[in-house]
Amino acid sequence: MRSSSPWLSLSVTTKLSCPLSVELLMSTSTVKWTETPPPGTSERLMCTARNRVKLPTLSTSAKISLASNAVALGLLAIAWRAPLAAPFSYSTHKVLHVLGALLLLGNLVAGPVWVMLAWFEPGRPHLAFATRALSAADIYLTTPGVQLAAWNGVWLASTFGGVRSQPWIVESVAMLVVTSLLSVTLVLTWQERLVDAAQRGDARGTRLAMTLWGVFGTLVGVPLGLIFYEMVTKQPLVLPAAP
Repeated sequence: MRSSSPWLSLSVTTKLSCPLSVELLMSTSTVKWTETPPPGTSERLMCTARNRVKLPTLSTSAKISLASNAVALGLLAIAWRAPLAAPFSYSTHKVLHVLGALLLLGNLVAGPVWVMLAWFEPGRPHLAFATRALSAADIYLTTPGVQLAAWNGVWLASTFGGVRSQPWIVESVAMLVVTSLLSVTLVLTWQERLVDAAQRGDARGTRLAMTLWGVFGTLVGVPLGLIFYEMVTKQPLVLPAAP
């Protein structure tokens, strides 16, 4: 293997006994494939193929979502060890916590509605815009919602003795961790594919990505709804209630 910036060149052998040269242009994220006959071969194989293929790269929205979830999970891990003192009053943190929940749950519902309306519109002239708006909403709505809900939730929990003090908080934290892991793996993966397919006008790819994104998004929405229920009622679903 030899490499020289910004190109990376590789050589492998195909079943047709021709070396396959792969040139990767890092700056444009494209791959150039060229098959050529080996020097001195008696067979005159014409194995030339040139294709430009886009490599999957994370969007800005996806990177921000990953960072946001990493921060939230790290915060929960710290708070699990010991309560974090609240810097402001209980009422202030409660308002900010509810605001974060509204942003998070609101975008969870509104995002799929935008995409579905654009999908069923005749000719689908706004589908690409709807998917771009979906990614933008993750930056400007979902990310602030996650951070507001997580930080203020941890501070609110300190008034009850910490996140391990009440069964309903323990259950909520457990479901939040599961939700976060599903979001940054399955949901984010298919959302990225959905946006890419919609921008390219790939109807078949968009349909597949939208279906799986919707299925996994619904799975994520269930525990979030249960968390909302527990936050309102302050009652656990599975664990015994505190005396």
